[in-house]
Order: sequence, then structure tokens, then C-alpha cells
Amino acid sequence: PVGGATPGASADLSAHLVREVENLRRCLDALGPERLEQVTSLLVRSRTVSVVGLRNGYALALHLREQLTQGGDGVLLVPQPGQTIAEEFAERDARDVAVVFGFRRRPAGFGRMLAGIAARGVHVVLIGDLSARRYAEFADVWVECPIDSVSPLDSYASAMSLINVLAANALAARTRETRTRIAGFDIVEVTLS
Repeated sequence: PVGGATPGASADLSAHLVREVENLRRCLDALGPERLEQVTSLLVRSRTVSVVGLRNGYALALHLREQLTQGGDGVLLVPQPGQTIAEEFAERDARDVAVVFGFRRRPAGFGRMLAGIAARGVHVVLIGDLSARRYAEFADVWVECPIDSVSPLDSYASAMSLINVLAANALAARTRETRTRIAGFDIVEVTLS
């Protein structure tokens, strides 16, 4: 946690809202239509989508993976328990994409991990706060999500909104497949109810 309100002080919801809106505006401005199209193309045309979220990025990676699986198979949350990043990417190449969340408090070796993934030819979409910009050289697409907050804790609201935009765009690019897949979910859900 950094900066922010004094413990026990009442929250300034107006200041919170202003900061969240500013973070969201900056994130979506940085994304823009061209980058959105680049990411969408990678997500829908790749053989597999490996979503990597370490530490604070884990919950974001899990959410993106869950949203993308609405539209098709081949979306993986990595690393799986007991696996290493190296094992997960051993069979990946230029037909695949990795979406990597890189928010501050990344583990040591984050840059080496990205370099290793990119060296295999895997396309990389890097999503992170300003402190991750130095790793953008390893990414095909870099999207900055501000995490500034009036509280002592970072805010991931802009990242969650970005996930919504990316997943919705990917699903819209595969409308027929998505509808068929979701209809199949509904059949299974009715059977299990």
C-alpha cells in the first residue's frame, strides 16, 4: 500500500470517483481503436491464448480467461499448479498469444520471463501499470492501466474495464461460435439444475 487516506478516516467518495474515472479515461485512451483491433485479432486468430497473471495480476488473468472461454476453447490460465512458465510455453510458437498482466510488485525475473516467451515467437500482449512500460519491448501490444488511488491500495478498476472491452470485442468477432457455445452451456446448466 502507498499513500492515501489516514486509517480510520471516512472515505472521500467524490475524490475516489474522480480518480477512478481518470484512470479509466487514461486506460481507454491508451488502448485506442488501433490497439483494440490488434489485441482482438491476436485473441481470435491464435491457436491458444495463454493468460499469465502473477501476484496482483492473478485475479485479473483468471477473470480474462473466464470471459474469453465463453467464445471458445484454447484459453489457458498459466502457470497451472505444479507447472512452471517454461513448461507451459514449451510447445507454444507464433501461432499462439500470451496475455501477460504485469502490475507493480511483480516477481523477480518478470522481464526474463517475458523475453523467454517472446523468444519462442509467441505474440505477447502486456497489460500493466506505468512501472511495466520498461517491459513493452517484449510485447507486440502494450496497454497501460493506471492504478492510482486516493486510498493506500492500488485500484484495478481500469484493468477490469479493459478486460470487459477485450473479451466483448473478441466474442463479437466470433458471434456465431459464441452463441452456439453459450447455448451449449445453457443446455448443461438446465440438466444440472
